Amino acid sequence: MRLGVRDADAQREIKQEEALKTDRSLNPYELIFDVKRLAVIAQLHHTLEWLIVQLDKVASDRANVLRQHEGAMGAALLKRHEADRVRVVGRFQSLAVQCVMVLRIEVRVHCMHYLDLAVREGDYCLDRDAVEPEPYIHALNADISAIEEKLASCLPPSKLTLVFAGISVLMAHILTTNTRHIREFNRAGNAKMLRNILALQQNLSNIALPEEGGLDAARKFYELYDLGVDGILRHISEHGAEFSFDVYRRMVGFVYSGSGQGAALSEGRANSLMEASQSDQYEAHIRQLQKLVEKPPIPSRS
Repeated sequence: MRLGVRDADAQREIKQEEALKTDRSLNPYELIFDVKRLAVIAQLHHTLEWLIVQLDKVASDRANVLRQHEGAMGAALLKRHEADRVRVVGRFQSLAVQCVMVLRIEVRVHCMHYLDLAVREGDYCLDRDAVEPEPYIHALNADISAIEEKLASCLPPSKLTLVFAGISVLMAHILTTNTRHIREFNRAGNAKMLRNILALQQNLSNIALPEEGGLDAARKFYELYDLGVDGILRHISEHGAEFSFDVYRRMVGFVYSGSGQGAALSEGRANSLMEASQSDQYEAHIRQLQKLVEKPPIPSRS
């Protein structure tokens, strides 16, 4: 799978975040749930940016006065003044950037927190189709909407976009890679996961953010389930690999788990003659999958 520059940057950011988070769940006390506190950070950013403009105006006026001094002393004073201006303005600019980055990190950590719970604690082995998405998805949507509404009153559109940019890509990554925490999975559970994704997409489309389409990747991944294992392998052969081998392998395990064999097969166990025969078939599918994923990417048509 070939990534564009922005996609590569997004994946690099996610990789760094995962390295810091490790495989643990985040504790609620590590997050800022009070949107008023987030608004204070946004207001501080706005104040710092205003202050930077005022400092530049004052510095410009003072520089004009110093230019009236002739000789070496005037030049020395002007040089020192410029160095002071750069130092002070640079310090405030750094603080302003840190405010935006704190807000960006906080929004992304909220996504990690709720989606991690939705995958780890959600039920995806159901007797019937779920009418509603996972409750943690509702909680995340309400949380993101509340944060966006509050910050929109404090930040200009360009900075608001910077805070929220890439969260759909992050969401898709969590929903596809955290499948290792799902113990049981079937067709109704897959439908519920697709409902989760749709609910997230609808919520992001309702807030004032640029369209990213990052969650389309997660939707395409779970739509593979209905193709069956042979269909998944054929899809990769025809269109190339869009996900890693481990992610595809877990989807193959999900398909097998529809017959109640997935947990044992994915861990290499066989508890009956039928499971043993299916295990041989499973291993053959995994070997074929590995060959397909490791193949060079299919050239795009110009």
